[in-house]
Amino acid sequence: MVNMKKSFGRDAFYINKDLVATEQTIVSDTLRNALGKFFIVNDKKSLRYDEVVNPPDDFVAFVSVSSLKPDKEALRVEFTSQADDYEDEFISLSSITNTSEVFYDYYFKSDLPIRHRLLERANKTGTTEYTDADSHYNYYIKPYEVLFLNNPAVSENILPNFYSLYAQGVYEQTNVENLNWLNGNFKTKIGEEFLTVFNWQDENVSSRYAEYFVKFAQAVKNLLSNIEKTRDDEIGSTLFSSLANKYNTYIFSDSSLPLLTTEAVKGEMFPMHNEIRFSTDRNTAFANILRELKIETELIKEVMSNPNPLVQGFGAAIEQYVPSNIPNVPPNQVNTFNTRDLKTWDIKEWISQRIFKNELKGVGIGSVQEETNPANKSLQEVLTKLLLSAKINGFSQNNFRNLEGLFGGTPCYSEVVFYKITKTAAAAPNTPMTVYYIPNSSKLDICRFIDTQVRYGKKYRYRIDAYTLVVGSKYTYNTINKVNGNTIEFGVATAPSMKLVEVPFHNTGDLMVLDAPPMPPESTIVPLRGINNKVIINLNGTTGDRVLDPVKIETLDQQKIDLQKTCQRRSDNKLRFRSDDAPAAFEVFRITKRPSSYMDFQGHRITNVTTKNVATSGALKDTIKPNVKYYYTFRALDVHNNISNPSPVFEIEMIGDQRGLPFLEIKVVDMGAEYISKKEKKELSKQMRRYLQILPTVPQGLLNVPLSNLLVDETGAEIQTVKGVKSVVLGVADESLWGKKFRIRLISKKTGRKIDLDVNFSVEHQLKES
Repeated sequence: MVNMKKSFGRDAFYINKDLVATEQTIVSDTLRNALGKFFIVNDKKSLRYDEVVNPPDDFVAFVSVSSLKPDKEALRVEFTSQADDYEDEFISLSSITNTSEVFYDYYFKSDLPIRHRLLERANKTGTTEYTDADSHYNYYIKPYEVLFLNNPAVSENILPNFYSLYAQGVYEQTNVENLNWLNGNFKTKIGEEFLTVFNWQDENVSSRYAEYFVKFAQAVKNLLSNIEKTRDDEIGSTLFSSLANKYNTYIFSDSSLPLLTTEAVKGEMFPMHNEIRFSTDRNTAFANILRELKIETELIKEVMSNPNPLVQGFGAAIEQYVPSNIPNVPPNQVNTFNTRDLKTWDIKEWISQRIFKNELKGVGIGSVQEETNPANKSLQEVLTKLLLSAKINGFSQNNFRNLEGLFGGTPCYSEVVFYKITKTAAAAPNTPMTVYYIPNSSKLDICRFIDTQVRYGKKYRYRIDAYTLVVGSKYTYNTINKVNGNTIEFGVATAPSMKLVEVPFHNTGDLMVLDAPPMPPESTIVPLRGINNKVIINLNGTTGDRVLDPVKIETLDQQKIDLQKTCQRRSDNKLRFRSDDAPAAFEVFRITKRPSSYMDFQGHRITNVTTKNVATSGALKDTIKPNVKYYYTFRALDVHNNISNPSPVFEIEMIGDQRGLPFLEIKVVDMGAEYISKKEKKELSKQMRRYLQILPTVPQGLLNVPLSNLLVDETGAEIQTVKGVKSVVLGVADESLWGKKFRIRLISKKTGRKIDLDVNFSVEHQLKES
C-alpha cells in the first residue's frame, strides 16, 4: 500500500542518506548505483531518481515478481549493448553485487503543515495541513499576575494546569492532586468547587471562578513568605522544585482526546493561555491497532525510557513557503535539502523485548482504568502481546512495498503515531520546561493544545515532533542467474523493516500573552459658565474590537507596538485594539500649533487622568488662555499600560474677554490619513477571482446581426462591409440583460455581514483605426 495524498501541505521527503548520491559519494548498494536506481538532488533541491535524469546507456532494468516464494522477487536487467559485450556486462554486474550484506530503504513522505497566515495567501483549495498559534488574555486577576511577575524563580510548572485540573475534576484522577493542592498547602472550598466546573456543558464558565486564582496566588504567597521567615526547605524552594520536576511531563491516552478537541474551549476559564492548533496525520491504521488494544501509551513509554536510541542519517528534501513582500501575492514555493540525524526505534525489538517493561515517567491524563491483580495483569499482557504481534504482521504485509515499488522510487507507508510538544522559554530555548505526548487518532482531526502555565509578558516557544512509523524495506541479493543471452536475473529477498522515526514537525516561534491595547476614549470638552480660562474635559472608555494601524506619539510607543505585534503574531503593520478591560488612566496631550501629524504631540502630554481602577471614566479641569487656539488629543491606558490609538484632534478656542460673556468654539481637525506614511497606505481591496466571476452567458454575448442592422442597408441592398457601423447589439436570447440593473449579494460565512453590489450590463463598442 502506498501513501495517498489526501490533503494539501508542505511536502517533505526523507531517505536514508546512503541511498543519496553526490558528486563525491556513491550509494552503498553498488548494484543500484550501477543501474541508476538511487536518489540525487536536482538544481531545485528536490529528490529525483537518477535513472530518470541519467538513464543508463548499456542496459534497461525492470522488475518482475517471482512466484517461487512470497518474500522472494527478482530484478531483471536486460542489456542493450552489442552482443559481444554481454558476457563482460554480466561479469561486471555480478562482481559488484554484494550478496552478503543486508540493505535498507526507508524512503518516506511526510505532509508538514503550512502556517495559517501563509495559507490564507496561498490560494489553495481543498483540505489543507495547517498550523496556527495564538496567545489569549481572558480576564484580569491582579494578585495572580503580580505574584508571578514578581517571583520569576518560581517555575511555571506549579501554576494551575488545565489538563491536571480537568483530570482531577472529571476523570477523578488522584495522581495530580499534589500539584493542584500544592502538596496539601492549598485546598479550599472554592478550589474544590472550581473542579466541578469542568463537568458543566451549557454554561459560560469563562471567569465565574476567578476567585480560585486569587486563592491560589495567596497560598503561593504565603509559602514564599514562610521561606523568607523560616528558610525551611521542607516547605520552601524544595517544595516548588519537586513539584515542578514531578509535573514536567504529561502523557495523554485515547480517552483524554476530547481535551484536545471539543473540551479545549474550557481553557478560557483560566486568566490566560497559549493555544496551538495543527492538523494531524489522517493515516491512523497502526495507531488504531494500539488504540483497540488499549496500549496507545506503551510506545510513548518506550521513547521516554530509551531517549537515546539508534541515530540514523537521512536526507531531507522539504518544501518551504516564503512570504512575498508584495500585497495579495501568494508566497513563493522553494525547496531545501539537507542531511540530518534522526532518532529511530525498532518496532520489532520493542514488541519482542521491551513492551510492558517500561514505566510511565510522567503524569498520565485520561480515564482511570480498574486495577487488576498481578497474575491477571501478567496473563493479560501475554495475550495482548500475542494479539499485537499477529495484527502487526498482517499490517506490515498489507502496507509493504513490493520490489517494483522499492526499485521504482515509490515512498513506503508511513503514519504519525504520536506527537511530542516541548515547551521552552524563549530566553533559554535549549532547556525544556514541559513536555506533552499526544497520541494520533482518527478522532483527532485538528489538535487544539492549551497551555495555561504561562506568565504575562513572557515569551515561550513550542517545538512539535511527529513520531512517525515507517514501514521500510530490508533486502538482500541471494542469487544471480543469466536468463538468456542478454538478460540477468537477480534474486532479491525482501522483508518489512518497521521503524519509529522522530521527525521535526513545527516550531511556533515566540508566543507571549498580552492583553490587547484599548480603544480610543470618547471625549467632550465643555466650558464653565462665565469663566473664560477654564474648561472641563470628560473622558470615557469605549468598547469595541477593531484592527487598525497603530499611531505613535511618544518615542517609546514603538517598543509597545513591537511587543503587541509579537503577541498578536501579525505579519502586517496593523494591531488589534479591543476593550478587554476597563481603562486605568487617560493621557491628555495639548499643543498650541495646528498639528500636521500626531507626532507633533510628542513630548506634550500635560497630565494623566486616572480612574483608580474603580471607574471607566475620568474628568480634568484645564486652564487655558482666552482667544488662543489649543489642540487636544487623548489616549486610553489599560491596567497593563497598553496604549490606545489617539482620539480625534480637537481645536478649541475661548472667544471673549472680561467685558462680555465668553463662549467656547470647538472643531474637529480633519487629520485624514496625514499620520499614515505613503508606504503604509494600502488599497482597500481583495482579490476574489477564486470565488466570484461575473460573465454573460454565450447567448447573451453573441452578436445579434438583425438588430445590429448588418443584413441590409437603408436601401435594402445586402451589406458587403461593416465599415462605418457605429453601434452593435449583443444577445440572441429571448430576454436581453443589456441595459438592465442587477443586485448581487455577498454574505460572509464568518460574520454574516452582507455586501450588495448594484450593477448593470452595458455594451461599449470600441472602434479600431485602420
